[in-house]
Amino acid sequence: MIDLINFNQIDVDAEEKTAWVGAGATLGELYYKVAEESNNLLAFPAGVCPTVGVGGHLSGGGFGYLMRKYDLAADQVIDAHLMDVNGRILDRKSMGKDLFWAIRGGGVASFGILVAWKVNLVDVPPTVTVFTVVRTLEQNATQIHHKWQQIAYKLPEELVISAGLKSVEGKRTMVAIFSAEYLGGVDRLLPLMQERFPELGVRKEDCQEMSWVESTVYHRAFNAKENLNLE
Repeated sequence: MIDLINFNQIDVDAEEKTAWVGAGATLGELYYKVAEESNNLLAFPAGVCPTVGVGGHLSGGGFGYLMRKYDLAADQVIDAHLMDVNGRILDRKSMGKDLFWAIRGGGVASFGILVAWKVNLVDVPPTVTVFTVVRTLEQNATQIHHKWQQIAYKLPEELVISAGLKSVEGKRTMVAIFSAEYLGGVDRLLPLMQERFPELGVRKEDCQEMSWVESTVYHRAFNAKENLNLE
């Protein structure tokens, strides 16, 4: 096992919309740096856990709340620095197209030591809208979850709604938790939800507007039990 924690340098070129990211940097560090250097107008489409290392996340594909519009994190990789078994540092050109293809989703450990990634950054609006709502079995959670399965992939690519099932501590029941991110304001999101997914019953009070980088903290920190009184 090789500790890459000190390979954490992040160099953002906001004008070119690219960044070089050390394999030891975390997603949270990357998100913060990109937002800081771009005045919250650029982002990187990856996962919801800010403590995950960039090196392993990108090599495994990497998905999150921007994936419907901007694909997986690995799809935004445009170059890499890889140390091979002979100690040579290879870039995209010198490693060849087959190896460059393999490390973007097929893992890196089998091919060498990934030192850094060069990635494309993507445009985000100044304001995004998020919500997390919980539905109990008595509130038709089963039927709502079934409807989500039918329509989630048909929604506009600016909107991602994730769904999960959670047991309620101390009770023999479950709830369905729906979390979403929309690249735009609540004034546009609510009519869309009312038209395409009225069964979920999202209200303006359920929604919060914020910058994209703030939404990365929201999705990780939100606790349904504490915020929605599921005791």
